[in-house]
Amino acid sequence: MAKLPQFCPQTGASKCGLSDQIVKQRIEKQPYVIIMTPYGPEGRYDDTVETIRKVISRKKIHQKGVRAILASEISQVGARYCLICQSCWFSTFGIAELGDLNNNVLFEVGLMYGFGKHVIFTCHRDFIDIRDLPFNISDYFVVPYRSSLSLSLPLEKRVEYILQLLG
Repeated sequence: MAKLPQFCPQTGASKCGLSDQIVKQRIEKQPYVIIMTPYGPEGRYDDTVETIRKVISRKKIHQKGVRAILASEISQVGARYCLICQSCWFSTFGIAELGDLNNNVLFEVGLMYGFGKHVIFTCHRDFIDIRDLPFNISDYFVVPYRSSLSLSLPLEKRVEYILQLLG
């Protein structure tokens, strides 16, 4: 069984409280990328999520067995935080949309970096200008875009690069 974090960021406990069965399910889904985007009834980022899923399913990437899991679809009554944390822990890398500066997305990104994972940032130019972010991301993998077309190829190149880094 894979090792879980030795410290729970939520409770401060000295071990993760997730059951071995849930951990086994996550291990069986590896390798995967966790997609972190704001969500809501307006579906503002539906096209972004669809484009990311298409990029991950392209032959060069899909052949490596990588699949996409959307963070907003991870749920279980009373254990959502734990499942998000554990999904970040077992993910290969992440893709995070910075538009709207969503607190949940920023929290998930913090978990990813805390666990030593790579994160590709996407930033829809119609919703936020990179220069208006309250932090500097110039040294990170960033894909600013306005449409699915302008997101697709640069994102694919960054995903391929991360997969090369990870071997």
